[in-house]
Amino acid sequence: MAVKQPSKVPSGRAPAAKSAAARNGKRSDTTRTLLLDTAERLFAEQGYEGTGVRQIAEEAGVNLGAIHYYWGSKQSLCRETLERRLVPVLTERTERIEGVVSKHGSLADLLEASHRPSLLAGGAQPAESEAFRRFYGRMLFDPSPDVQAILAALLDRFATRFVGLVREHCPDLSDDEFYWRVTFLYGAFLYAHTQHTRTTALWGDRFNRTDFSAAADYLTRFLEGGMLAPPVRARGKRRQMAK
Repeated sequence: MAVKQPSKVPSGRAPAAKSAAARNGKRSDTTRTLLLDTAERLFAEQGYEGTGVRQIAEEAGVNLGAIHYYWGSKQSLCRETLERRLVPVLTERTERIEGVVSKHGSLADLLEASHRPSLLAGGAQPAESEAFRRFYGRMLFDPSPDVQAILAALLDRFATRFVGLVREHCPDLSDDEFYWRVTFLYGAFLYAHTQHTRTTALWGDRFNRTDFSAAADYLTRFLEGGMLAPPVRARGKRRQMAK
């Protein structure tokens, strides 16, 4: 009995199917990126609570169903929007601070390793770098519990490691004074990522607010001086009240 040979796929059908799948995948990637870019811009401008998924879809020119298809919720969309910018920057920051540790570097080296990749947005193109700073700066100050939960999941491990290393360089500070100095450190770091509205109100466009490489140098010197300044009070002692 003759064995029936499997029928052959008509010539050209398989390549055509692969080509169609590739085109569909490319369109899907383009739509996803468009939605992420639009969400990033609107979150930066309006904050998390002030931005709805319908507005994101409308401004992106995409069907609302695409957001639910890709992410299912606004929080998941925000998480990926943050992750695509922050994860590469955090990876670089982590590699740099561990490099400082392996070489027994100074506090200035540690500070530089931490904030330069963030201020320069991991070497992104200027337009992308500026978009990152606007978005990241807004999200860092956003009070939404959803945003704070996302940031905690992304940043806390790095922050714990970084602050622990900074503490090793400041042995003479009491725990209370170290806490406040780190609070001020973060204040300067975070404000550097904002639109500088208060300082711009004071000086307008007199200064170059786009040279973030120079800003990273200035920030390192400023933070180093603040962290290494003599203690306001000796460790374990209370400040004497003026008579």
